[in-house]
Amino acid sequence: MLDREKLSPTIRLLFDKAIELDAQKIDVTYRALSEAAPNHSKRDYLRAIDILEDFKSEIASTSLPMPNELKSWFDKGIQGMWARGCSWLNEQKSLIEKTADEKVAMARKDRDEVNDKCESLTHQLQDLSVKLSETQSANQQLSKELDICKKELQQSRLDVCVLSD
Repeated sequence: MLDREKLSPTIRLLFDKAIELDAQKIDVTYRALSEAAPNHSKRDYLRAIDILEDFKSEIASTSLPMPNELKSWFDKGIQGMWARGCSWLNEQKSLIEKTADEKVAMARKDRDEVNDKCESLTHQLQDLSVKLSETQSANQQLSKELDICKKELQQSRLDVCVLSD
């Protein structure tokens, strides 16, 4: 089997890139490898491609087909894990949705309470504005009457002074 640690860092990098391309079902050629990992020598590209071909042929010659019983057992196990994972994700999704719905309901309730309070305060402000306006009007009226009384008092004092002399 291939010992990656014995490869030079450049060849190891190119070999790993070649494996990535092969896993993506891209034909590993000099051109494809040089586009995927530019700025290396042609010798290094060709060496990495040769190592990949040797690696693939070694795996093909030493591997045996998986028995159908074992393959179906693995498939069932993977399907079971997938089903459990999906179930867990669905539970998490419903929990998040439930929490979000509760928070939205609380926020709407708080918003409605604040709107009611604002409406109440607006009415109180309007009532107070009317009372203030009435009070200012009454104050102006009383100020006018007070001025008239002051003038009458002054006139009376003048009259008293003139009559007493």
